[in-house]
Amino acid sequence: MGDALNRRLAATFRQELDDQLRAMNADLLVLEREPTNPERLMAVFRGAHTLKGAARAVGLSDIEATCHDLEGLLAEARDGKRVLGADDFAGIFSTLDTLARAGARIGLTEDAHASAATTPRTPAPPPAPSPAPTAAPSSAPSSAPPGRAPPPARPPLRDAS
Repeated sequence: MGDALNRRLAATFRQELDDQLRAMNADLLVLEREPTNPERLMAVFRGAHTLKGAARAVGLSDIEATCHDLEGLLAEARDGKRVLGADDFAGIFSTLDTLARAGARIGLTEDAHASAATTPRTPAPPPAPSPAPTAAPSSAPSSAPPGRAPPPARPPLRDAS
């Protein structure tokens, strides 16, 4: 019964996450053009607050902490301590993307658990021997696309992975 309840809670959380992120992204697009729009700012703040509580309820502390940090940044703007700028918006949009990826991983994890419970287990074949190294690895190219600025230093949001 506990596993079934956990799967239902995770599915409910994923749906809430999707709904809140969709609304927050729409509000952020308006807020980016009107950074002092109090209604849109409060809508994004409420979305972060809602997700923080939902993540806490299902024990997703990384997502909870990320939403808490986002909420803090938005509270500064709400309280008139800062006006959101381009770097803030880039960071917020990036954070929402990170939250969406974290939500997708929750779905993959749950699906993997569900299929593991219904799929007969067979022993894994022994690992193949590792080939001998041929040369020292070269320095890997940057994963950032050319012309892209590095992520902004603010907001200091945690990766919810």
